[in-house]
Amino acid sequence: MQLLKSTILFLIVSLSALTQVQASHLRAGEITAKRISSTTLTYRVTLTTYTDQINGVQANEAANTSQFSFGVTGVGLYEVKRTRKFLINRGTMCNVYDTTFTFPAQGRYTISCAIVNRNAGTVNLQPPTEQISFFVETTIVVNAALGLNNTPVLLNIPVDTASVGQRYIHNPGAFDADGDSLSYRLTAPKKGATDGSNGGVFAQGYLDPANLGDFRLTEDRQSPSFFRIDAITGDLIWDAPGKLPVNQYQVNVAFIVEEWRKGANGTYTKIGEITRDMQIIVVETPNKRPLLTVPAAICVEAGQKIQFTVTARDPDNNNIRITTNSGVYNRDAGGTVDFVAPKEATFAPLNVTQSSPASGTFTWETNCKHVREQPYGVLFKVEDFPGRIPIQLTDIKVVQIRVIPPRPKALTARNTERGIELRWQQYPDCNIPEEDAEIVIYRKEGCSNFIPANCQIGLPASFGFVEVARVSAKDTFYLDTKAQSGVIYSYSIVANLATSDFVSIPSVPSNEACIG
Repeated sequence: MQLLKSTILFLIVSLSALTQVQASHLRAGEITAKRISSTTLTYRVTLTTYTDQINGVQANEAANTSQFSFGVTGVGLYEVKRTRKFLINRGTMCNVYDTTFTFPAQGRYTISCAIVNRNAGTVNLQPPTEQISFFVETTIVVNAALGLNNTPVLLNIPVDTASVGQRYIHNPGAFDADGDSLSYRLTAPKKGATDGSNGGVFAQGYLDPANLGDFRLTEDRQSPSFFRIDAITGDLIWDAPGKLPVNQYQVNVAFIVEEWRKGANGTYTKIGEITRDMQIIVVETPNKRPLLTVPAAICVEAGQKIQFTVTARDPDNNNIRITTNSGVYNRDAGGTVDFVAPKEATFAPLNVTQSSPASGTFTWETNCKHVREQPYGVLFKVEDFPGRIPIQLTDIKVVQIRVIPPRPKALTARNTERGIELRWQQYPDCNIPEEDAEIVIYRKEGCSNFIPANCQIGLPASFGFVEVARVSAKDTFYLDTKAQSGVIYSYSIVANLATSDFVSIPSVPSNEACIG
């Protein structure tokens, strides 16, 4: 314990003695990769860093290149130029370094980059922290059997300030354009290895932020403080930062976003992971963080319009602003992108400062091309503007939206001499290849007055229905010639929409048609 206190005191002294160039330069970063060819193993690889534009201008201006390792045996480092830089806000610059690279064969590759160096005075790494390099890496699996793949993109910028004694939350706003499943786990920050391998090793002396300082309690003062990430939602929560004998300190943390793809047999295979390394600045301030209110998870059938209100309030009655990030908006920090098919979602008012309480409206007119197995995460953030207090605080919440195929409608059944004739309403034109959409016909003996629950997709065998046939989604008629005369039957139909070579998503069942 005495050694820990001595280390923290040393770091605090170092922090107070920083020069302008040394202080708060590199705040966060990650590497993403996008497959840009269906015939070659060519990817566009992008390193995104976030740097302090107030105290680190000179250091950032000099960082015009970075060196990438592509994890290919016998291939050294590639010097990659900075292609873009733009202000996120008055204190944060986003820097983009990107290039294309063709991998020599299928396999598992780790792309990495080490940058000299981290900031001085980081209290949860072994000093001197200005001699520890900043290191991030991304692993991709190049495998034709798994289909084309792009890594997730992290749309929420990691620059929010934490406050002593108040709950801090960050969420990367990860979006996977391929619809793969994502999971999250903590790791420790790494530094560049010095053995010539171009890889990384864990930075020495890493301390869990929850173990720093005094008065280590949650915001409600009921439990010991904790630092963890939700494996499903990606919420990175520090509840709550402890007190050190300074008004401001900084920590470095890291987490991994894992990407999983569903295969033909229904099992999931890990096909990649991204590490985000980020700095959290902790301040002691009388300002109280604002609070968001959002709806619970939403599920709709494609073609339905989603509209809901997000509200926020500030305990100090400061002005506040609600912002939002998600692939459903078809934009990132750099501008317009193509993440989802039109129409993209909207949020209004956008980037407008309001008095407390504040509100905004989310609107999305969905269609069949938005159908996918995994929900869309829509991140909302509120930040306050506390007037003469220069420290802004935030709250973040994510709404999960699932879009499923529209259900077939108006199913009827009629006895004829040839068999039982089924008819239904023309299925919506989903503007997708004919082979990617079908109607599945089910039958059971007896009438059950079955009414499916909202978003209860498919017809499990436990409901007693048995598949009879599959027809094109363009069809509106089926003749069941195998039904036995004099038996009472119930029929229901389900639409299947294929979203990949291995994933087909069923709709909610139609109404039940009973005949006998």
